[in-house]
Amino acid sequence: MTDDGVLVTWRNMELKVLPHFLYRAMTKYPAFERYYFGEMPEERLRAWVRGRPGRAIKIYIAGHGGTGIDHITDDSETSTRTVVDLIDLIEYGLGDRATRKADCGACRIDMLACLFARTPDGRAASSPAARLHAGLAERGVFVDLVARTESIRVTRESGRMTNSPYMAHVPIAKHEGPEASKRGFYLPRIPYTKVLYTFDGDSRVARLNAYAKTPEGTDAYIEASTLDGRRLSWADHAVDRLLVEIHVKRTGVFGRGAKDVTDARERVLCGILAAYETERVPTNLKRSLAALVDGTGDRAETNFTTHRNPLSARVLESPPRKAALIRQLLAAYPQ
Repeated sequence: MTDDGVLVTWRNMELKVLPHFLYRAMTKYPAFERYYFGEMPEERLRAWVRGRPGRAIKIYIAGHGGTGIDHITDDSETSTRTVVDLIDLIEYGLGDRATRKADCGACRIDMLACLFARTPDGRAASSPAARLHAGLAERGVFVDLVARTESIRVTRESGRMTNSPYMAHVPIAKHEGPEASKRGFYLPRIPYTKVLYTFDGDSRVARLNAYAKTPEGTDAYIEASTLDGRRLSWADHAVDRLLVEIHVKRTGVFGRGAKDVTDARERVLCGILAAYETERVPTNLKRSLAALVDGTGDRAETNFTTHRNPLSARVLESPPRKAALIRQLLAAYPQ
């Protein structure tokens, strides 16, 4: 159980991005403190840590993030702090705390940054969160670190909720009706979207929260290095790569209608990704994608290996771009 909490962020994050988080944090931690980038947060954090010897602490760091980028930004996206900057901040702020791997749970870093744990290439170790945790360990700073693979929103009633890249990309009204677009499609406790970076003995490990309980009543995790964990990282990467091929356009006369996906093959991809959003089973995602490029489909929408343009079909020997991408993703599927 964490005894004390502190937030490090930019001042312009508080009004629009963090009001509900601050309400919940100040309710949970009566002496909750806030320090700001550009206002000597390192010194303030160091003094705060020194004033709590022997107490479990949680350091929240808030900013806008993104898949695979090595920094977070303020709300105007003009001021940044890189992963190395964050390592410097945490190392100096903790001082002589967090020097033993066995005690890593006494100091927890909680990243309030969208997509900070999402892999840019299908490998869990390449996310900004993984690089931050590894960089701290290289300097002899041993902490628990928590980050998300999806976008984050904090509500006063439900706490932290997440929005997947797919739901953010494809029109919300397509999933839950027109009212959904007014509030955003954020859901609580989506399995495997919360990642804990910690230590198991001398080894650094990343664990995906299943949001379930073990028979002993503890939180259930899947280690990112296991086959199941690597397949979940592959699926995140596959979704990101396929979303680039799905184009959302204005419909109606002169493009004045609602936004939608109009291309037939892209709508098929939407259906496959929507199914994965619901079940989170990488093997099913792989199976559905493989069926699009195995040549068994009897229509252009179900057989991505055929060129829809008659001229391209006659002159091109290579498969269509979407088929080539899917085959590349399938070849990288962890076995």
